[in-house]
Amino acid sequence: MLDLADQLILCSDTTAPALDAAERLLRRLRGSGRQHLADDAAIVITEISRSPGRSFPIGLHGQLGVPADQVIAVPFDPSLHFPGFRELRSLRTPTLSAFLDLAELVVRPETP
Repeated sequence: MLDLADQLILCSDTTAPALDAAERLLRRLRGSGRQHLADDAAIVITEISRSPGRSFPIGLHGQLGVPADQVIAVPFDPSLHFPGFRELRSLRTPTLSAFLDLAELVVRPETP
């Protein structure tokens, strides 16, 4: 399936094991001839709890080998925490902004 993909959206939370797994996945893609998928990936990092003190890692884009504008930080939102989410209007403004940033990243035209 990856041979048919034109873009990768990689989702992770902010925990060290999840971020390490994301880094390993991108490294494997680069090593298996799919450098373009890794280099052009949209990386979505989501806070999955209200843990005080845990924030989005600074410099994560460098660790993953992608430009900073390809990393989208989605803050914790109680509306997404529980099953049954159905209404966009229930999202907090920062969460909605992050999803709009992701949509813009995914649909923006390629530049030669």
